[in-house]
Amino acid sequence: MLLRDLMWEVFQSTGQIEAYLIYRSCTESNVIPETPPVTKIGL
Repeated sequence: MLLRDLMWEVFQSTGQIEAYLIYRSCTESNVIPETPPVTKIGL
């Protein structure tokens, strides 16, 4: 079980806001940016 899934289960059963915040942190870290990162070209 992933940490994300575990924290969602804990949040659902207890209502602990900390579990929800950890869940959100896990889901946001899995988001792929829509635009490629900007790279510096020779200075």
